[in-house]
Amino acid sequence: MSDTTGSADESDQSSFFEVPYGDELLLLFGLLGLGLHSIGYDFGTAIVILALGFLYMEGKDDE
Repeated sequence: MSDTTGSADESDQSSFFEVPYGDELLLLFGLLGLGLHSIGYDFGTAIVILALGFLYMEGKDDE
């Protein structure tokens, strides 16, 4: 029985990491956040920018 629950957990994780609008755009926002961090913005600002990008893409997906 533990095998079936383990495989169910793995399938849940794999579906969680599948991005419907493409991993490239999420990677782009991540690189943008890291780039801003490297030129002087603190890491919190980079995380906020990444989150705003993610929410923007979620909104585009709904349209």
